[in-house]
Amino acid sequence: MEKYIHEQNLALFKKCLKEPHSDAEREVLLKLLADEEGKDSPPKGIRKPR
Repeated sequence: MEKYIHEQNLALFKKCLKEPHSDAEREVLLKLLADEEGKDSPPKGIRKPR
């Protein structure tokens, strides 16, 4: 379920960025998108603890 919500959030933020917004709204959308993209996976080269 969390994966579905994550994918929907990414799609929504990207869609919203294609529409006209004020600079402040755009900054918020970019931050939300960056935060959501950060949830994707750990950076390359970093292993999960066993």
